[in-house]
Amino acid sequence: MAQLVKQNFSGFDLSKLQASLYDMKVARGTEEYLARFVGWESRREQSQELGLFALKVGQSEQIRKLVFEAGAKIEDPRRLKLLFTLVFSARAFENDELVPTREELDMVK
Repeated sequence: MAQLVKQNFSGFDLSKLQASLYDMKVARGTEEYLARFVGWESRREQSQELGLFALKVGQSEQIRKLVFEAGAKIEDPRRLKLLFTLVFSARAFENDELVPTREELDMVK
């Protein structure tokens, strides 16, 4: 006979779970958010690569995108996350997308 095991999860357990899902903390002004890199999306017709980032907002997630020209995307995960943190804190996203400036790209080299 199978035995049912009941577990109670505390707030501490849930915060550890969130910490494993979201590996970045980003801020804009005085607001802080948890974020994580999700993956890449291609727009072949526009020759663009989009870095997708999930942002925890309240109880939901929102996707923000960094837009790169084809062949210009940043492969190093640390540099990519640093760039997202820099862009997110400095500018507002238009249509949930931003194209990093040359200066921002140079800062994460």
